[in-house]
Amino acid sequence: MYEVDSNDNIVWQYSDGPPKGFRRECAHPGIIALLDNPCEVEISSVGIIIAANTVKVSPNPSYGTITVSGLDHISDFEISVMDMLGKVVLQSKNQVELSLRDLENGQYILSILTGETKVTKSLILAQ
Repeated sequence: MYEVDSNDNIVWQYSDGPPKGFRRECAHPGIIALLDNPCEVEISSVGIIIAANTVKVSPNPSYGTITVSGLDHISDFEISVMDMLGKVVLQSKNQVELSLRDLENGQYILSILTGETKVTKSLILAQ
């Protein structure tokens, strides 16, 4: 809160100690609050964001089949398996269990895309 002159110029910042919330009430004339409604929230979009540490790939190393966990509340996602050169060798939509039996042994990158969120995991295949 601030004290203002007749031209709305700030002349003195009002402070009576630490704030007790979003807004302090004061009976002193000339003090205004800078926020009209500090409790109003506007949400422009709603989405579920996944954190990289909640997504697990098991077993790793894999012997042919993997399960991706941590996507329980996600209804639309895409999983891509890429070789170390970045070539997509397997793609799956909305499936948490993948068969890697057609791939050669080695290291792969697993990419999980949900809307605008992308989580990347390393995977070793040893059949």
